[in-house]
Amino acid sequence: QALMSQVPRDPPAPSTYKKPGHHDQLVYIYTSGTTGLPKAAVISHNRYIYIAAAIHLVADFKDNDVYYSPLPLYHTACGCMSIGQMIIFGSTVVLRKKFSASAYFGDCAKYKATVSTLKYFLIMTILMITFRSHNILEKCVVIASQHPINPQTPLTIFDLYLEMV
Repeated sequence: QALMSQVPRDPPAPSTYKKPGHHDQLVYIYTSGTTGLPKAAVISHNRYIYIAAAIHLVADFKDNDVYYSPLPLYHTACGCMSIGQMIIFGSTVVLRKKFSASAYFGDCAKYKATVSTLKYFLIMTILMITFRSHNILEKCVVIASQHPINPQTPLTIFDLYLEMV
C-alpha cells in the first residue's frame, strides 16, 4: 500500500520514454542454483526473441497453441518460452499461481492445453503422483531411464502418459 502511494497516477509523457535497444535488458531469469546460489541471468530483447522464436520453430509450435505453465515467470520455460509465444505469436498462455502435481492433468484438460512447459523431473513426479493409486510406479522409473533429457527429441507429457496406461 505504501509503495503504491508513491507511484504517480498519470503515466509519464511519451517524450520521456527511452526507446529500447535490441541489446538492452528486458527480463531477469533466475538460475536454479545447482552449482551455487541462485542468481539472476540478464536476458536482452534480442535473446528473448531468439529463445521464443527458436523453440517455436524447433518444436513446431502453432500460433493457436494453448500453453499451460505452472512454473514461475522468472523461470526460462515460462517467462521466455511460454510468455514469448504469447507476445510474439499471439498464442494463449495459462498460468497457475502455485504448482500442483495432483492438479496438473486436470488443469491441462480444463484449459485445453496443447503445450506445457515443465522440467523433466516434474513430469516424472506428476506421473508418479497421478498413478500411485494404480500401483505402477515401477513403470515410471523405467520410462525415466528410457527417455534421457535430449532437446533434439522432445517428448510431450502425453507421450509419457500414454506409455503409462
